[in-house]
Amino acid sequence: KSFDNMDQNQLAVYNAITAYALSMLDDKDVFGNKTRQEIIRGFSEQRRRDEKRGYDARRRVSFSELDPDTYPRISKAFNKLFNKDAE
Repeated sequence: KSFDNMDQNQLAVYNAITAYALSMLDDKDVFGNKTRQEIIRGFSEQRRRDEKRGYDARRRVSFSELDPDTYPRISKAFNKLFNKDAE
């Protein structure tokens, strides 16, 4: 279902699922750094393929816009993959 056409209950469920998925992706006891980077890389590659096919819909998650204080491991992995200035 289109993200723009969701009612409040559906949006609340999507937000809860997104928050849970991000918290698991950021959890050092669930994913190691290499696996976390592979997941982020795969997500990015899929977005590029979708865009080329004209399927690039609005996404719920933009790793580049995540709060690094809330998701420090995701932010560090994203920056390491896509930002040459990252540590």
